[in-house]
Amino acid sequence: ADVVMIAQVESRLSKLTPDEDWINTSVHIKILQVLKSTDRRSFNVGKEVSFMEQGGSLNIEGRQIDAIVEWAGRFEVGKEYLIFTEVNSNNELVFGVASAYEIVPGGSLRSLFTRHSDSITESSLNIVLEDIQANANVVDEK
Repeated sequence: ADVVMIAQVESRLSKLTPDEDWINTSVHIKILQVLKSTDRRSFNVGKEVSFMEQGGSLNIEGRQIDAIVEWAGRFEVGKEYLIFTEVNSNNELVFGVASAYEIVPGGSLRSLFTRHSDSITESSLNIVLEDIQANANVVDEK
């Protein structure tokens, strides 16, 4: 990953796609800690970033409509996540559920990618952070 961070979800805004055949959600996060960064783009504690998430929920003509991605958990407002991202050729962050972990009470991690288990899922956040810091330059701490 080019960038590793801990972030908190500030807001979510779901909208129909232009073809009105699916729902996507803009997820707005605030960076709480930067564990690894890249020279191509800087990231600071307190910076706010948005990205698109597949699926979401909308009230359309009085009906609750849910677009569910079966293999992906959703980023939820108020929760904190350990996120591994890449920076693409347009210098934009590339987010995905396969590289995002909810920090659950007690300090363990839960993958948002629900179709597989990996070495991070169910691990202690502190152990994962120690491993990241041992293998990357620490840019900024909480």
